[in-house]
Amino acid sequence: MKKNRWFLLFILAGLLVVFGARVTQAQSDESRYFPETGHWVEGEFLVKYESVENPELVFGNPITEKFRDTISLIDVQYFEHARFELRPDEFPVVQLTPLGELIYEPRPALVVQPNTQACKSFQSDGPPVCFEFLRFFEEYGGVSQFGFPISGFEIHDGRIVQYFQRGRFEWHPELSSGNQVVLSNLGQIYFLIHGENPYYLKPASSDYIPQQNPQSLKIRAFPEQPIMSVPGYQTIYITVQDQYSQPIAGATVSGYVNLPDGQTITLPEIMTNEKGIAIAPAFLVSTYSIGVAEVVVQVKLGEIEKQAGTSFHVW
Repeated sequence: MKKNRWFLLFILAGLLVVFGARVTQAQSDESRYFPETGHWVEGEFLVKYESVENPELVFGNPITEKFRDTISLIDVQYFEHARFELRPDEFPVVQLTPLGELIYEPRPALVVQPNTQACKSFQSDGPPVCFEFLRFFEEYGGVSQFGFPISGFEIHDGRIVQYFQRGRFEWHPELSSGNQVVLSNLGQIYFLIHGENPYYLKPASSDYIPQQNPQSLKIRAFPEQPIMSVPGYQTIYITVQDQYSQPIAGATVSGYVNLPDGQTITLPEIMTNEKGIAIAPAFLVSTYSIGVAEVVVQVKLGEIEKQAGTSFHVW
């Protein structure tokens, strides 16, 4: 048992060396690592992120990597204040989810004395934007960035706020002059409301190469004990890579084991880690029929699905 485990760890160590050898270009012009939150932004999403002045203020830091949304089947990435959507057949290619519209719950509006010098309307029937909110709105992109205002001044979470189609402004009088308008963390809020998998919040390694739109999957599965006596516990290891042999994080892995006596053991659904490795929880093999146990694993990543197999001998 111990000898098998050491042999298996040796194989895994070799795989990690292979993965690590591919990390020489970890940060390039097409990808950027954010140590503040431990996530990467890459490709078209990075172009969008860096297209605005002071993106850390406007979008915040990334809180996930890019991943495939299981409902809309498009690639998305969450930031503290925003969510990016990749729509390759539309323009612009990267669009902002209207988080303000999706999250907004109306409250009684605060009465603001009309002041034509300090307020501005952007729609004939829409609420105006006033005072420091107006300055911030126009300085950091206006309607093209935040959308139209959908509320006036309201109290939410104990603060004066104003909702826009793609954001929410907060008033923080305790901050220094010029910095008192703060964008709400609607990206973080919507991540929870939308019921996203908390796995995506897990920070990635700074030397990890973000996955580049995988078109196919390479799967390997192998048991901890190629030959085992019964009763005893067995563990199945699975590695998942893309078409470039780079590890795939966040792929869903499930499967089953057919024992020699006809019993079937279902493997619980798990996800690959940042190195593309998934380890099925140990399961009890209690058959007394000698023979080959067949293992089938199924891997799903967005619309891509693939199956692989392995086996072990029951002695």
